[in-house]
Amino acid sequence: MVFLFTVVTSPFVVLFGPFNNVKRAVIGAILQSRHPHYIT
Repeated sequence: MVFLFTVVTSPFVVLFGPFNNVKRAVIGAILQSRHPHYIT
């Protein structure tokens, strides 16, 4: 149950949370990969 909660809420914490360096790293990694459509 805790794992499911973590999987569901972690994208929102990364994208909308106060951690600018984490957000920048995650978005940069997605854009550098071959799957940039995941954030659109």
